[in-house]
This record gives sequence, C-alpha cells and structure tokens, in this order.
Amino acid sequence: MDLNFPVYCMSMMTTFGWFLLMFYLPTGMWSVVFSTIGRYITRPVPVTDSAHFNRQKAELQLKISKIIAQGSRIQQTRKAIEVDRLRKHKDDQNIFQVMWSLPDMIGRYRQRRNCLAEQLLFENNCAVAEDLFQKLDKVAVYSQRVEPCKYYGYLLAGIALLAMNLNMTVHLYKNLLTMVDKKTVSPWLNTPLIYIKESYWAPLAPILLSVIGFYLLWCAHIGHNKFG
Repeated sequence: MDLNFPVYCMSMMTTFGWFLLMFYLPTGMWSVVFSTIGRYITRPVPVTDSAHFNRQKAELQLKISKIIAQGSRIQQTRKAIEVDRLRKHKDDQNIFQVMWSLPDMIGRYRQRRNCLAEQLLFENNCAVAEDLFQKLDKVAVYSQRVEPCKYYGYLLAGIALLAMNLNMTVHLYKNLLTMVDKKTVSPWLNTPLIYIKESYWAPLAPILLSVIGFYLLWCAHIGHNKFG
C-alpha cells in the first residue's frame, strides 16, 4: 500500500501524541487527587497560638525582603547584559571580529540562561509568598473569609476522584489481563454503561461517557502543566 506524505505525518504525530499521553495522563490524574486533598490539608485554621502566627508573619516578611533583593539583582543583571550586548554589537563590524568574539558570545548566552533560571526561581518564590500571604490573611479574619464547608467539599471531591482513578486503573489492567484472542472478556466500566444504556436512564450513558472523556482530557492538560 502506498503511503503519501500527509498520512505519514498524521501517523507520526498521532504516535508521538500517544507517547506523550502516557506521561501526561497518569501524572495529571494523580496530581488532581493530591492537589484537591492537599487544599483540605493546608486549609486555614482559626488562630489558637498567637506566637506561632506571629512567627509565620515574621518569616513571610523575611521571605518578601529576600524576594525584593533577588528582583533587584535580576534587574541589574539584565541591564548589564543588555549594555554589554549593545557594546559588542557596535564592535563586531566584520566576520573576522565576530568569529574572534565567539567565546564572548557563548559567555553572554550563559549569562542570559543563568539570568532566566534565576528569574524563574524568583517567580516561583513570588507565587509561594503570595499563597502564604493569602493563607495568613484568611487566618487573621477566619470568621469573615473562610468557609469550612468549602474545604470539606475539596476533601470529598478528592476522595471521589481517587475512587474514579482507581476504577479506571482496575478497568485498564483487568482488560489487559483477561483478554482472550485479543478480545476483552470482563470489562470493568463497560458493563455499568451498557446496563444504564439499556435501562430507563439511557440518556445518561452518553453523558457519563462524555464526562469521563472530558475528565481524562482535563487530567492530560494538568499533567502537561506539571511536566512543563
């Protein structure tokens, strides 16, 4: 059979997409569970120890001071790199000078890379400090800004997602282990869907299947963000 170039490209992209899905989907499925339950574990609680609360505020202030100093250092480094780049650009008038300044170009590339890595660390520290500030702010006025039922909802949602992930894992491995002549003998999730489809609640079967599909798509997106 002749295989033209567009079909070949689509086949390669599909194979590569499934290869990435093997990493993104499981990572996202369990990341959603841990992050949802983690919101309950790290929920704001009423202040019972004022010394501990004041100590957390002092740590946050110290962290913010370090972040400000880090941001100033990054800004100065970027300015120095830009000034050096403009000066080198004026000096490099011909190809021989460019070749002669190749080590300097590599050095500037390393400086930019190190500056970018420090900037990513700076942004991460800012996000952590902001989360800690929001938590302390809610703790300070717990009765006005915290709804305890919301975090119990996160806990119940995490338990439900955990049960769904375990069901899908059992469904996958049971299909693979009980396959005879390349046919599934005892599917795990297919049987309830078929039962719903043949019952009075038949319209719920495609809706439930769509919800599962969108959930897997959402998990793959979360896994992509975690890997990225």
